[in-house]
Amino acid sequence: MPDLLFEIGCEEIPGGSIDPALLWIKNEAEQKLAAARLVHGEVKVLGTPRRLVLMIRDVAMSQTDLSMEVTGPKVEIAFDAQGKLTKAGLGFIQSKGLSSQDAFQKSTPKGLVIAAHVHEKGLAAKDVLPDILTKLLQSIPFVKTMCWDDTKVTFIRPIRWILCLLGEQVLPIFFGEVKAGHQTCGHRFLSPEFAKVESIDTYLKFLEKNWVMLDGHKRRKIILKEADLLAKQAGGFLRQDEELLDIVKNLVEYPWPILGHFEEKYLEVPKEILISEMREHQKYFAVTNNQDDLLAAFIVVAGTKPKDKVSLAAGNTRVLKARFEDGAFYYHEDRKVSFVEYVHRLNNVLFQRELGSLFNKTERIQILTDYLCAHLPVSKEVKSCATKTAQLCKADLVTGVVGQFPQLQGVMGRQYALLSGEKEATAQGIEEHYLPRFAGDALPASDVGAFVALADRIDTIVAIIGIGKAPKGSADPFALRRAAIGLVKIIFSKGYQFSLKHFISHAILSVEKSIVLKADVLEEEVLQFIAARARGVLLEELTEKKANNSVLLVDAAMGVGFDDLADLHCRVFALNHLAQQDVQLFIQLVSNLKRAGNIVAKARNEGFLADDVAFDAALLKEVCERDLWREIQLAQKKLETENSGTTSMQRYIDLLEQIAGLKPFVDRFFDEVMVMVDDVNLRNARLGLLAKIQKMVSSIADFTKIQID
Repeated sequence: MPDLLFEIGCEEIPGGSIDPALLWIKNEAEQKLAAARLVHGEVKVLGTPRRLVLMIRDVAMSQTDLSMEVTGPKVEIAFDAQGKLTKAGLGFIQSKGLSSQDAFQKSTPKGLVIAAHVHEKGLAAKDVLPDILTKLLQSIPFVKTMCWDDTKVTFIRPIRWILCLLGEQVLPIFFGEVKAGHQTCGHRFLSPEFAKVESIDTYLKFLEKNWVMLDGHKRRKIILKEADLLAKQAGGFLRQDEELLDIVKNLVEYPWPILGHFEEKYLEVPKEILISEMREHQKYFAVTNNQDDLLAAFIVVAGTKPKDKVSLAAGNTRVLKARFEDGAFYYHEDRKVSFVEYVHRLNNVLFQRELGSLFNKTERIQILTDYLCAHLPVSKEVKSCATKTAQLCKADLVTGVVGQFPQLQGVMGRQYALLSGEKEATAQGIEEHYLPRFAGDALPASDVGAFVALADRIDTIVAIIGIGKAPKGSADPFALRRAAIGLVKIIFSKGYQFSLKHFISHAILSVEKSIVLKADVLEEEVLQFIAARARGVLLEELTEKKANNSVLLVDAAMGVGFDDLADLHCRVFALNHLAQQDVQLFIQLVSNLKRAGNIVAKARNEGFLADDVAFDAALLKEVCERDLWREIQLAQKKLETENSGTTSMQRYIDLLEQIAGLKPFVDRFFDEVMVMVDDVNLRNARLGLLAKIQKMVSSIADFTKIQID
């Protein structure tokens, strides 16, 4: 069977767009070929800045034949009183390319309908693939595209050639003024001539000989290996930067790492500024010593073979010097002003029209930080540093360095705070309060940073939703979902136990004059908004642990409340612990609690049982019910004795295991006793006994939501 080779040759594609495009092409090609009934072998996508390549091995010569039964409208609609096809019936038959003789009647759950057998012979692959590949080419979801000729077709960069072979046959594909052929070219400068290729194998050999390394993983590996060697040559180590590696590998068709040096005087500037200049603007790699201090060296990856490495390195050094001069200028200018003075300059920066300036937001953050310090067990030192951090947390946003390098927000705040004589904990908190910035990012390590991070996020969520700008659909211009996820993850990680509802209510007080929603409506909307993110985070964490029935566990735990997010996290993972460690015990637990819970709920709904579970145990006469009462009391006493000093999750695990251990006594109770007897006092005693069991776990989960097969 023939192989398919499809290469899109174009002007240099931005490095960050290549990998997402290749992944999309692979997934889309596999889906389209499956839908087209074209059997094939391995699908591989590779790319460089000048080409996106799809290679598919062993493509079937033609589509698989299709044979299926199709159904149409009901018989009374498809046929008239004389048994002839109506317009509706004829329309159904003709739409399938059949004749009236092919129709028959079929009984279905919807009634008697008209049906037919459809047989479709597969088309040749050469006739099917051009349409698939053309649509694929037109649909790659780049963030920005451009047009470059009179045809007005668009792509991320102008397309200069298309290579498309099925076996040795060129497929007829057109895009704008470009027609597919059997030619490709090598490196733009080292081997720009076009040459004919006849197969995937000859294509790969041609590129290899002509300075094109098609595999991005190989380019990445070579860059890392050579850069490591050059860093050691400079007396240091390559600063690890996986993201930069992924970008740089897609800036060149063949990599030539080169070592450069700069003047040591620039090392007096904070390394974060120097790294940012090298990384963001020039895509250079930094070199450090074993204490992670910068050395006066860098590594640049050239995209063409250098004739003179020394001259090339010197040229890059000159460019870098100009960048460093800019960074040093802003840094020295920033230091001429007291860091506290920048806090007052926040008055000149609008946070949001209805909500005032960044200074106003900083004041709200201070209030909310103080609230957390008052409601969580913290030392005076932590409280003092947290208050100071809240005051200074946004000050660096109006400095010259952060104005030029927004990615250094928080980082420069830490630097300037230390230079101003602030405590290390305060400076660290300023940097940490932005964490997490994205999915998978680190969380604040200190309580100071975590408190201010929570205060900042809850203020943003409450304030923006309060002025009527909650996220709608996929649109989330204020990144409120990300803020809520960050808030949830911090609380889960730190185990902070406090009332989320009260925290939200306190945040509402700070923006009460600006919001358009009523306070109680806003409180509930924000609570549900955060709860939805908490549910998502919990499901994500359980999935990572390969938990079974994760949705049921989370919904059961949230069914009895989520005001204390840290407690919710403990309850969910206590449930999961038992479900994972002892499946049979977990099934017993769920079975017991659901049965008891259903009886108690029904009795309460029908007015047979008050919410108060107090009852006269002396009325319990049967041995099985007295035994059950005894075991309930022993379990409660044991939990009270053994749970001192244990974590919340462990307490819940112990409680669940104790309740599960009641199974034989509960089974005997249900086998030998009728709960809903005529004797009111005895009935209440038995209902009270079951209500005791339910109450013991009512703070953990609503077990009626858990279905176990």
